[in-house]
Amino acid sequence: MSNEPAKQLKIQLDKQGRPITHTYLTESSDTQRCEVRIKDRVVPILFVPGIMGSNLKYRDVWSGQETPILLSDEKELANAEVDDSWQPPSSALEILSALIFGLFRTKEERRREINPDVAFVDWESNKIRPLPKRMVYTDRKIAMSSPDNDHEGDVAQEKNSAKEPFQEGESLTEAQKIAQEARMRGWGTVYQGSYVPFLVFLEDTLNDIPACNTEEEYKQVIEKNKVWKKLLPLFQSGSKQSIGAKGDENGSLENTEQLARWLQSAADCEFRVYACGYNWLRDNQESGNGYSNDSIEYFEVKSEKGINKKYGFSDLNSRIKKILKECQQTDSKCNEVIVLTHSMGGLVGRAYAKEQGGSSLSGIYHNVMPATGAPAFYKRLKAGFGGENIVTTIASPIFGYSAERVTPVLLNSIGALELMPWIDYKVLSDNTNRWLRVAEKATPKTIKFSFSTEDLIQNSDAWYSLLPKLYHNGQLQYQKAKLNNNKSRWEEADPRINPGG
Repeated sequence: MSNEPAKQLKIQLDKQGRPITHTYLTESSDTQRCEVRIKDRVVPILFVPGIMGSNLKYRDVWSGQETPILLSDEKELANAEVDDSWQPPSSALEILSALIFGLFRTKEERRREINPDVAFVDWESNKIRPLPKRMVYTDRKIAMSSPDNDHEGDVAQEKNSAKEPFQEGESLTEAQKIAQEARMRGWGTVYQGSYVPFLVFLEDTLNDIPACNTEEEYKQVIEKNKVWKKLLPLFQSGSKQSIGAKGDENGSLENTEQLARWLQSAADCEFRVYACGYNWLRDNQESGNGYSNDSIEYFEVKSEKGINKKYGFSDLNSRIKKILKECQQTDSKCNEVIVLTHSMGGLVGRAYAKEQGGSSLSGIYHNVMPATGAPAFYKRLKAGFGGENIVTTIASPIFGYSAERVTPVLLNSIGALELMPWIDYKVLSDNTNRWLRVAEKATPKTIKFSFSTEDLIQNSDAWYSLLPKLYHNGQLQYQKAKLNNNKSRWEEADPRINPGG
């Protein structure tokens, strides 16, 4: 028998969720040992993105119609053309195309296409890239969906059509199988450029924990792995301050021992990473707990011609229930999900936790959740995207470079409106919350004006008003903004700012 380490065989799941593998008989002279490592515990991790981080499609209820098709007219609605509503570009070519398209996209087109009444979560259109290396795929899922044509393989071109679901028994490459598994886990519902690399990192890192025999061996794993070394500062014992807690990635011996014990317990777990793209145009309460029966989201799942019929509902509550049911086919004791949120996704997660309780949550981690609103909402609605840095300036034609282009989207989105800073946003010790400050660029520390949320909403005659009076005696107002008392000097308002201010 060979003294070489056993070759790890890749496993997949059958229709019942049981792990299986494939291998070949060899000549008796080949003494290479093979090993199948079965993980008996499943830990699902569900990621919820921020606003505009979920891909959307829409039904063109206006095309060729004098009046829009009613959502209650299921027959006509089913025949309405489906097109992209919100698809953030990922590649350089996609970005260039989106920039050109965005420049010529009218505000009326934006209002019709990015509209909560007709837009719904898109599971399929974006390519899954890059692909994870450690993902375990499931046969039954592949049979439900059309093959992913992002990657080269031996599947005939006609089999790559989304209109013809892939049938079990047809040939797929390994890459296509993994891409389909990722798609069924919701990876196609989120912005590929920002989020998919993070999902790949989680999937591959957490499922690459080696099976060691002793704690000392796991300490060696930590020493050789940059990711685990960076986690050392998080492992502290009670209130005791350790070297690692101060930012030294080598950490203390105690931190290393704790992480080694965690790795030892996690090595027997299969971590399944999912993504929950949601309809950020709708109320976060709906996205967290379920879309109403008269919504386009409901139609796309329940209608015979619904685009998302094979995927199911996209709200967080429905996704968690489906994920747990799926994971329990492999691990009957899997009753909880770890939820990770980014930005507005935290409002979705918070709405779910408040309504459903925490019985299905192992934990929920919010990253930059706008708990009481986000000042960026004011800036976007008042002056559009861009201006903060080179990245947002380049992307502004895609997202909307002026208030005129952004307003039809944001004011039609309940979810976006819920990002407006609340009255109690950044309340200071003196009970004031004048969080918006205006200063000269040359002297940024010298504050000329400061405003609270109430100021921005109530003073509709002021240049800084979020809701200015656009008309006076039937005439549209365009005013210049006077920013100081020097009558000989006027600061002209940025032309992107809302009329009236």
